Amino acid sequence: MKKQLLMVAAAFAMAAGAMAQKVENISPATLDSMAQHIKKAQIIDVRTPKEYAEGHIANAVNYNISDTANFDLQTSKLKKKAPLLIYCRSGKRSLIAAKRLAAKGYTNVYNMEGGILRWKREERSLVQ
Repeated sequence: MKKQLLMVAAAFAMAAGAMAQKVENISPATLDSMAQHIKKAQIIDVRTPKEYAEGHIANAVNYNISDTANFDLQTSKLKKKAPLLIYCRSGKRSLIAAKRLAAKGYTNVYNMEGGILRWKREERSLVQ
């Protein structure tokens, strides 16, 4: 009986993993294009408020991934099917945030590789 329960649990875990949403990594150019052409795109800056104030992508909202409780509350209000364009300083925190949101059932989750550092290197404009 115990072996059968383990087999059922393993099958369930594999099925859940197969259904898990993927996160797609995109370039700054792709994020910029998507932000301009997809009206329902939600741009999320997961850096700290101080980093955000130093300059951010136009129309981005600041949901600090380091403030877990507040991040969960803020992101719970996002539309689950609308594209989420997520970035941070270097791409590490945004990937964590993107995977977390995808695991919660958000679809169309995109992580900007290289973060705001790459955005600046490519000489794209920021809002202060």
